[in-house]
Amino acid sequence: MIKKTDIIFLKKLTFKKVFNAVKVYLSYIFSISCKFSKRWGYPVSISVEPTATCNLHCPECPSGLRQFSRNTGML
Repeated sequence: MIKKTDIIFLKKLTFKKVFNAVKVYLSYIFSISCKFSKRWGYPVSISVEPTATCNLHCPECPSGLRQFSRNTGML
C-alpha cells in the first residue's frame, strides 16, 4: 500500500537529485578505492548546530558530557 508520505517523496524526486546522489556515491567509492578524497556531487543534506552548549547532560551526547575539541558557545 502506498502511503501519502511516499507520494510526496516521489513528487520531490527529480532526475537532477538522483543524478547528484549517484555522483556522490560514486565519488565515495572512488575515494575509498584510490585512497584520496574526490568530490563529484553536491552535498545531499546539511546539518547546522546553532550551539555547542547544552544543560541536559545526556550520558550519550558529547555536548552534554562537554567532550568537544572545539570551543563551546553560540553560533
